[in-house]
Amino acid sequence: MLQRLALLLILFVIPQQSHACERAFRSGLASFADADRRLRDTERALYSGLGWASRSAVLDRLEALSARTTACQEVDAQIDNLIRAARQLTRAEQNFRLARTLCILENQTRADQNLEALTDTARAVQVQRDYLDTLRDRC
Repeated sequence: MLQRLALLLILFVIPQQSHACERAFRSGLASFADADRRLRDTERALYSGLGWASRSAVLDRLEALSARTTACQEVDAQIDNLIRAARQLTRAEQNFRLARTLCILENQTRADQNLEALTDTARAVQVQRDYLDTLRDRC
């Protein structure tokens, strides 16, 4: 009797935990993908097509993006984009930490690997944010 109850409990808990693990992973991956897209968008806006990306050349490029905005407004828009990317990285980190807790075996390892990748992306976001801050100082 006790063995049957234990087996039923295991059969009930494992699928529930598996679904929670998958949800945490999927949420983390979606947030990570959004942060990565935002970082690439910012890098493309700042540097795409420029041979030597001096601050003056980048500001000239931003000025030419639209007749309705100034380079300084574009800098602020890119900073806002990176702030959103950082928020998404925080969400991804929370979800991958949750996945590491809820998941077992290989999925715990994958959660750890994703957390390491997040660290690299967060560093890249910060580098671009620091660069944009130096452009903002010229405004």
